[in-house]
Amino acid sequence: RGYGCIGGKGGSIGGDDRGERERRGRKGTDAIGLRHLLPLASTSSPGDDAAAASALSAALLPLLPPASAAWAYGSGVFSQGSPVAGPPPPKPGPPLRPSVDLLLAVADPERWHAANLRRNPGHYSSLARCGLAGAGPAGISWLADNVGPGVWFNSGVRVGGGGGVGGEGSEGEESGASSPSSPTTLKYGVFSERALLADLEAWGELYLAGRLQKPTLRLPLPAADADAATGSGGADFASRLEAALERNAAAALAAALLLLPATFSHARLLSTLVSLSYSGDVRVAAAAEDPRKVERIVRGTGRARLDRLYSRHLPLAPCASSPSPSPSPSPSSCSSSSAAASAVASAAGLVPLCGGNSWAQDPRWGSRRELVALLPERVRRRVGAAGGGSPSGPVPPSSSPPPPPSLIASSVRAALASTVRSSSARAALVGIISAGPAGAVSRILFSPPVL
Repeated sequence: RGYGCIGGKGGSIGGDDRGERERRGRKGTDAIGLRHLLPLASTSSPGDDAAAASALSAALLPLLPPASAAWAYGSGVFSQGSPVAGPPPPKPGPPLRPSVDLLLAVADPERWHAANLRRNPGHYSSLARCGLAGAGPAGISWLADNVGPGVWFNSGVRVGGGGGVGGEGSEGEESGASSPSSPTTLKYGVFSERALLADLEAWGELYLAGRLQKPTLRLPLPAADADAATGSGGADFASRLEAALERNAAAALAAALLLLPATFSHARLLSTLVSLSYSGDVRVAAAAEDPRKVERIVRGTGRARLDRLYSRHLPLAPCASSPSPSPSPSPSSCSSSSAAASAVASAAGLVPLCGGNSWAQDPRWGSRRELVALLPERVRRRVGAAGGGSPSGPVPPSSSPPPPPSLIASSVRAALASTVRSSSARAALVGIISAGPAGAVSRILFSPPVL
């Protein structure tokens, strides 16, 4: 009852009067803080990301309990190119602007949800607040960790409205023209610092790790949140997080190169990187996800951000005038700049091809095996099992020829798809629970709660 339950379990639809009063009391502040926010974030170039991140942080994070780290993404943050052909389905009420998605790492999810249930009870379904064997923060955290992939999402939260988002003459980039009174929908996922680090390092779920292999906007924490995080061991988490993010990006590049042929375009490299955590996703199989999402991310402003995310792992020079089977192709006169290739680029023998936006890598067994060794151990074990070899990769018997690149690629693809299929299915199940039987319908047909 303390989290908006009325009449016991299952009787809390609509939240409680106190939560509604709190939301109404904040509405004026929301309108000021979010004015012109969406156009700033969604139309920005990578060079403008700092300003967009600061605007999003100032407008959204103070409305939620403190976090240790935060990222924003989605169609309301980054332009993803033209929408899929066809008119959008009609919905009652004002047209919705593109969605802003947040990822929030927190030190103690149970305590975080307890605070958020008191502050924003309408963001949770009746099942989350009152059902689920008592539910509340303990039940929510248990479901996220033991049923889902370690993440609890609250979705369909409407931010602003009534002039609260955008300014005069602003337009939603992907949902068509929308009036200044159109709300922005917010979805935010909450997870523990431990779950984030584990997935970045081991790819046990490839859920958070997969999302952070794609363009995201790292949000600066409000001063109060940053001070609280530092005082509770946040400095150690921050240093571990930076290292884990680097390892995640390097492993993603290694996996992508294992899936690619000896020569390939830069656009194909980026598409392969983006698609790593979509292969096997049950949302794609069930047609609940945009089938052109990878293409749209790479074609939109995400391309420049992908380049920046992986630039430190890609060699800038020397370039080769033609593909070379050698792990260290001979320098050519195409470029006078020089940069040390990362461990991934060195293992692959990766060099840019001159005269075009393309790459060449060494397809031979020795190079492939080095790349497999750069994958997280859990994936290496699956690749080894699929290829009939050891945890370090598909190692053939001494009397047998090395496996062809196509077998290694199929083993990597199967290992990643198996992981994503499991985590996405469990995430979908928790998503149904988090919306609730009535909320799952009402959040599609009717206006979502206001933040």
